[in-house]
Amino acid sequence: MKLTRVGSLSLLFALTGGCYSQLTAAPGPTHWRAIRTAEHPGVTESFAAQQLQYYLERLSGRRLPVEQATSASLPGTFLVASLEDHPDYRKVLEREGMSLPPGEDAFAVTGDGHRVTILGANSRGALYGVYAFLEENGIRWLDPGPDGEIIPENAKLKTVLSISSAAAFHYRGLYPFCFGNLYDAMFYKHIDDYESLIPLLDWMAKNRMSHVNIQGTHLYEHEGKRDELLAAITKRGFILEQGGHGWAPANIPQQHPELIALINGERKWRNTFFTQLCYSRPRTRELLTQLVLDFVKSNPQTDVLGVWLADTKQSCECELCSASGLSQTDQYVRFVNLLAPQVRKIRPDLKLQFLAYHASLTPPQQILPDQSQDNLTLCFAPIRRCYRHAFNDPACPINAEHNSNLRGWLKKFAARRTYIFDYYYWIFSRDSERKRMMNFPDFETLQQDFKYYHQLGLAGNNDAEPQLIFWPDGLRRHISSRLLWNPDADLTKLVSEYRTLCYGDQKALLDEYFDSVRNHVDIFDDQDHDRQYFHELGPQHSQRIGQSLEQIRKLSAILDRAENSATDPRVRRRIQIVQTYQAFLAHRMKSHWFESQSRFQDAIDSERQLQKIMQENRPLLENLISFVYQITFNSDRVITVNQRRLDKATKEHR
Repeated sequence: MKLTRVGSLSLLFALTGGCYSQLTAAPGPTHWRAIRTAEHPGVTESFAAQQLQYYLERLSGRRLPVEQATSASLPGTFLVASLEDHPDYRKVLEREGMSLPPGEDAFAVTGDGHRVTILGANSRGALYGVYAFLEENGIRWLDPGPDGEIIPENAKLKTVLSISSAAAFHYRGLYPFCFGNLYDAMFYKHIDDYESLIPLLDWMAKNRMSHVNIQGTHLYEHEGKRDELLAAITKRGFILEQGGHGWAPANIPQQHPELIALINGERKWRNTFFTQLCYSRPRTRELLTQLVLDFVKSNPQTDVLGVWLADTKQSCECELCSASGLSQTDQYVRFVNLLAPQVRKIRPDLKLQFLAYHASLTPPQQILPDQSQDNLTLCFAPIRRCYRHAFNDPACPINAEHNSNLRGWLKKFAARRTYIFDYYYWIFSRDSERKRMMNFPDFETLQQDFKYYHQLGLAGNNDAEPQLIFWPDGLRRHISSRLLWNPDADLTKLVSEYRTLCYGDQKALLDEYFDSVRNHVDIFDDQDHDRQYFHELGPQHSQRIGQSLEQIRKLSAILDRAENSATDPRVRRRIQIVQTYQAFLAHRMKSHWFESQSRFQDAIDSERQLQKIMQENRPLLENLISFVYQITFNSDRVITVNQRRLDKATKEHR
């Protein structure tokens, strides 16, 4: 989205409290000559300078050359550098009476109207400093891709400034799980969506996120995209995590069936992702160790390697495991302790990550993580937590249990080496047989969680979600990225600024709409505070769903008024995107209402009508949401569940 000059100035006037000084040129040279980097800049430093070059040209129409500096910044120049790689530039800050703040990925930007200096504690910090300078000059990145950019036209540069900042967390990341080929072309391949990954990475960097978790052991080699993807990750300075679930060797069913976990009297193979193994057997540990070491040797690009158990709650019940007296967590930690020094011999810089999740969510009791292995890091994943309440809310029994587990782990492993793997946006995105409606995570809950994690001294947070969730807009992602940088940020201001940028003079109507959605979609609150995980709907839910559906339908009038009143075509387009979301809500809620009344065929028909509507609007949405996953695969699952219940009811009737 690109604002006209009048629109951009009016908007910035509103956001700065009625002061145009943000765009006022300072005294100094009228001709900026160049962008300078240190001699022999790193990849990310060079990219930071190129980004500054690109957006300055977009702002002014002039393309400044990028050159390597042999001295400090000169009049008429911008200097971009990393103090980690070029510590001598610290004297530039000292001369200006500035210093970098403590914290992660810190940066400082100073300008006197004659020169602008952008320095980062590391190369990633230098890149964030460039983006902070551009934000000071009115540029914003609301969504991935060019349509999400706001670039004021003909604005004079603000070059008298002094800003500095640092992140609260080291890991500020996403796990975009719609990447099937990463799991040996097995898991979720049918919803893979590579084309939107690069724009997402670009948006993440511009919003100061540091960590991308691309699960599995491949990086699109089969599609010939590995080099392109690695280049996009490397130049933005991301921490790249790989691995995860799925280490069970594919040849186990044929060659080593005895290594499959014995569960309910069976050793049953599902696939490499969901099949638990027997960790009491030395042969299991030997095979997995060799797989991990082979990966480490051939993948120098990886910064964090997750070696996780299978994605299941179940553990082996064989005689060996029972006789060992060890829990699944104890067995897992024993394996990781043995693996860590072997990984370190090959890659001392690589972090080996183990996962507290499902079968290993409770802390170990007998075998503790070996903290002398400085390459070990812990990921705590409280799946099925409650999002109605903050993680540390003692009034919520579900979260109280998860918090107890987290604190139990932190008694045995350092908080500074632990980060949270959470599911805030699955509520929004993964509505299927679990009935996770398309409701909004409470931003207040998000902020309370991040404040608590920061208080504990944790290393960060990684959200598991479909690749794209910028529908109906990107506010959730924007809020999350800003709070990961600063958990104490003004939440009201963040929401207001984002919606003003998105919806202009229609913001009040869109506020009314989204507040109403938040009040009426959140209908699945059971007595256990676990609102996201209904598996079947019945008569006991029908009244609540029907009332919610009635209220949701009324909200269309708000969006119609906003669309009819909008004069800016880009604002009107964004409102139309929200209208597709409104249609989605109404039809999905109707499907649930039919299901609650055992009208399964009507539920199926409603869902198919929804699929038709969404396909018709695909050009409007496919750059904002993982379309195949959210609309086709997910909706197909809703249909499948209702078809299963219909078949069962028909059979019983006969």
